[in-house]
Amino acid sequence: MPEAAASRQDRLDREFVGEQWLRWLTAQNIRFRIRVKNNTRVVGNCGRSVPVSRWFTHLGVNCQETRMSKRMVGDLKLHLAAHRSVKGVLIVASPDSPECMIEDYYCRWGIEVLFANLKSRGFDLESTHVSEPDRQKKLLAVLAIATLWSLRVGEW
Repeated sequence: MPEAAASRQDRLDREFVGEQWLRWLTAQNIRFRIRVKNNTRVVGNCGRSVPVSRWFTHLGVNCQETRMSKRMVGDLKLHLAAHRSVKGVLIVASPDSPECMIEDYYCRWGIEVLFANLKSRGFDLESTHVSEPDRQKKLLAVLAIATLWSLRVGEW
């Protein structure tokens, strides 16, 4: 992992961001669908660098678009896709197979919500300080069952 990304990990509680992180993922041959900030600079056909959000200003609410040709994001050629909701625009970048970029990204959202709940919204997983792998597995299994149970009770 790049040093700059590793040092930022201590300060950030969210996913890594930035061109250096994207370069590292690409160099490791790790396939990704990653959200990019709306102000990320992208080089267009005319050779000018513009914020990526400008490319998707025409999207209506609940519409999405995938750019099939790769664009330069920093020094990487990536596919870009966007989805506009009432909350704003989600922009996703990927080095390969752009067909389902937005759908793939949304698939992982359930995992993000689960971890957010386990870490801070009632379960407080980090305060257990469990470090033995077998105990971690058991604890995660119990917490997953508790999460599902609380979701079902909430729906009921």
